Amino acid sequence: MSPLVLLTLLPLVLAQQRQDLCTAQLEEIVAASSAGEPWALAVLDSWGRWPSGQFSGNQFDLGAYDQCRRQSIFSDSVGRIDGRYCLVVVPRNSSENFVDVRGIGGVAVGMCFPKVCSEEQLSEPLLAIVNSSFNIAADYVGIKCEQEPDRPGAARTTAITVFAMIATLVIFSTVYDFVTRYFAQKREVLWTTFSLRRNWLQLTRVRPSTGSSESIECIHGIRVLAISWIMLWHSYSLTFLAPLINPYTLSDWRSSFHSAMITIGPISVDTFFMLSGLLTCWSLLKELDRNSKLNVPLLYLHRYLRLTPVFAALILFTVGFYQRIGDGPLWSETYQFTSGNCKQYWWSALLYVQNYVNPNQLCVGHSWYLSVDMQLFLLSPLIIYPLWRWGPRVLIAVGLLILASMGCLLSVFLVNDLRASVADASLLRDRLAYLPTHTRMGAWFVGLTLGYVLHRI
Repeated sequence: MSPLVLLTLLPLVLAQQRQDLCTAQLEEIVAASSAGEPWALAVLDSWGRWPSGQFSGNQFDLGAYDQCRRQSIFSDSVGRIDGRYCLVVVPRNSSENFVDVRGIGGVAVGMCFPKVCSEEQLSEPLLAIVNSSFNIAADYVGIKCEQEPDRPGAARTTAITVFAMIATLVIFSTVYDFVTRYFAQKREVLWTTFSLRRNWLQLTRVRPSTGSSESIECIHGIRVLAISWIMLWHSYSLTFLAPLINPYTLSDWRSSFHSAMITIGPISVDTFFMLSGLLTCWSLLKELDRNSKLNVPLLYLHRYLRLTPVFAALILFTVGFYQRIGDGPLWSETYQFTSGNCKQYWWSALLYVQNYVNPNQLCVGHSWYLSVDMQLFLLSPLIIYPLWRWGPRVLIAVGLLILASMGCLLSVFLVNDLRASVADASLLRDRLAYLPTHTRMGAWFVGLTLGYVLHRI
């Protein structure tokens, strides 16, 4: 169905319910387009059409989002007409040889309506027209229109204040660093803590290898390779979420040899769990060698204060500014998924328990790793102190914990018929297998064992 036909029918259906400004402005657009007025033709041109390539899995024709929103014209009869972009989901079912790859319940078409029209006003007329035009008996037509950006609230005001204070501190520290470097004989090092120059030099300084037994320098290369792998498969996994026109070809791609590094990408995260276990065990054993005891409360406090300020700043940025850094037909969905989760579950993120409390609504999705790592760190003194005290005999218990984690993961996959490929990710798999500490701790305990072995060598 063409945009002009649909826009012609909409006022007729709306008029049967009530005559209002929305109906009048729709009629004005139809009349202006028939008269060949450029602004009205631009409104029609911004509409998506019925998606082609549905047998390849295409479910989207998003239309011209920016073109729709740019349209603004004043009419003497109906006032100002501003374009408002809406994404309309027309329901389909399996009897029509339709496979819902994206799980949206049909095909999504971008449409442009006057801003005065609400979703409630448009949904019933659209449903009637769609059922009549496509000879279906749908119960609903999904419609999601762009919303005005939220007015600055407490979260955004707090974010602006905090980051403005940080920026002021950085500027002051940098200026002080430069001025005292050239014009003063003495200076307070404390005031250069936040200097851009000083921190840049520290970050980019290449230190020669010392060969000291107090550090394990070879892990830096492992970190680089692992983080490169993680970035690679995350780039691909985000592509799977995009409105692809040919998602069916993913099945062929997954079965090809060159997709292996991507489809098994989640394994790369275990490298960091292994390194975390290794370094935790190594450092705590060194501490026990020096003092024969651990100050566990101070250990926990140091870990929490080391991670949380930066993490809290990221959450504050997400809640305060994330809505403003992007735009587009699917941006509201992305924004609500990210910023909306942080508004509701910031507390579980800062307590490092969100992998159990709200696994399907993570605040800053990749921060699940911090929750797992923190929980394992809290557990570490209970394992490492006995390991230091009684030696290899404790490794038997560590081995049993590794086997228990592996067995738990295997049973979750078998009982729930889950698949391991990143292309087959699901909320159920994430909640039951990918995010819980008890299914991810195997690699961490392997690293702990390696840390003990290296310490004994």
